[in-house]
Amino acid sequence: MRYNSELMNASPTAWLPPQGFADTLPDEYARAACLRERLGALFASRGYAGIGTPLIESRTLFQSGPGYMPESQQWKTYAPDGSILVVRPDNTTPAVRLACTRLSHLPPPIRLHYIQTALRYPPAGGRSGGVELRQAGVEMLGDYAPEADAEVVALAIEALRSSGLEDFQIDVGQVGFFKGLMEEAGLADADAERMRALVEAKNSLGITLALRDAALPSETERSRIAARLQTLPTLFGGIEALDDARRMSDHPRCRAALDNLSAVYALLDRRGLSRYLSIDLGMVHAINYYTGIVFRGLTGRLGQPLLSGGRYDDLPAAMGRPMGAVGFGIELDQLLTALSREYPEKGFDPVLTLAVAKGRLALDTFARLEAAGFDCGQARNPGRRLIVDAGFIGRLDGGASGSDETAAPYPGGHIRLMLVKPCDVPTYVDLGAADAGVVGKDTLMEENRPLYELLDMGTGRCRLCVAGGGDIDRDAPRAAPYRVATKYPNIAREFFASRGQPIQIIALGGSVELAPLVGLSDVILDVVESGGTLKANGLSALEEICQISARLVVNRVSLKTKTAAVRALVKALEAKE
Repeated sequence: MRYNSELMNASPTAWLPPQGFADTLPDEYARAACLRERLGALFASRGYAGIGTPLIESRTLFQSGPGYMPESQQWKTYAPDGSILVVRPDNTTPAVRLACTRLSHLPPPIRLHYIQTALRYPPAGGRSGGVELRQAGVEMLGDYAPEADAEVVALAIEALRSSGLEDFQIDVGQVGFFKGLMEEAGLADADAERMRALVEAKNSLGITLALRDAALPSETERSRIAARLQTLPTLFGGIEALDDARRMSDHPRCRAALDNLSAVYALLDRRGLSRYLSIDLGMVHAINYYTGIVFRGLTGRLGQPLLSGGRYDDLPAAMGRPMGAVGFGIELDQLLTALSREYPEKGFDPVLTLAVAKGRLALDTFARLEAAGFDCGQARNPGRRLIVDAGFIGRLDGGASGSDETAAPYPGGHIRLMLVKPCDVPTYVDLGAADAGVVGKDTLMEENRPLYELLDMGTGRCRLCVAGGGDIDRDAPRAAPYRVATKYPNIAREFFASRGQPIQIIALGGSVELAPLVGLSDVILDVVESGGTLKANGLSALEEICQISARLVVNRVSLKTKTAAVRALVKALEAKE
């Protein structure tokens, strides 16, 4: 028998699947097969016929229009004639292609379901993870009515329940509301799309910088739009959130979107499903694809959605068969993970995990928690422990514990504190390892994670500035790019790009003020507290970018699934008189 000597001598790591791919072990395969069978049977019983589409599709299908998929996310291959093909990066677009071609003889509405894999790279700057997306989904084509939206959302709820998941909610929004705000503001399409991406990423600095460049009639109008965009992510909750949204704008497109959402909610309420629903008008993901209602499935057991869907009427129209279209897809691996994290009791685990940046911010956070009635003794003296508990021993109003029935004990009796480096707080919160975190605004802007910012704690106040020597003339023409030394390369790129200034970034970990003194850089971009260090080294602040302070941020899913506990935490961390 002959052996491949190169393979036999290779490191065992060379035999592993490529990054982003994974084997499926027998027990995992059995659980996944059972879930696929259960969901397939449910969809078929509701009249959604099963289909399958090729693993390899024409590149044209995803090159432009509503089905567009960025080149950076596509896996490409070649046909024998040299034409470029793509490995299926999405399941909805091929399903619509099938409905518009080989199933064009069927009268609407056409109900289809699939259980198959898509393959795509995660978007740049997004969460890390696998590239194989095992999905189960449905598409309903040929009906524009709110009843169709309600039918699909109801089926999504039924699918999650049939899988064995009980502790979940469906966030429902309407992209027409955001589009109406952009039309009312008079923003060009390119500016509106930029705003959408910034709102979805909760990038407040980016919003401010982008509005500086946008063509707007006045500074008052600029401030009004900025305030609306900052408020948009807070428009979530029960049906009353629609009333708050109506007070924000009377634009016809905004009104139509809210009327549609209200009608869908009422239809689901008649089915007894409103207990699973939460309104969220801050959902603005992929609105170039979606045309109406959008929704996501959330559970307190995961830090990211496990189901997403919405209305996408433009896609079948682009394929030559105009008709309404609405559907959803379930991420099967996410759902299996959620099911594996079964709690012994029903309902969400009430304990919150709070990631705290080590150092001065941690001490201030502990002091505020103690003032609210928590015991932070373990946190102040953790030894080598990185996770400690802070037990609730008082009342949220700062009073002593006792039998007073008006006392508001923290849900669960304690919180879990995770002590991490400042730069890691946004990552732990975004990926769901922590429900919330306390960290400086400069770190949040640099990491640019899609987190909800709920509280300015007012501590650690300083400024983020561009600084340099007194002989710097930033407006003078230059043959070479500006050399900028900084601990914040992402902020530097965004800030100078907004000015149209090419730069060369010199990333440093500390003592940034030294760089211009030895000719390593022209200027620095750094936080400035008193300005004493700058002055001592012959430097001065040339331009202030923004004010910095400590902020409380929350994971997007935790905010929705652990609302009472999050609100109690906000109250605990608010400044005490």
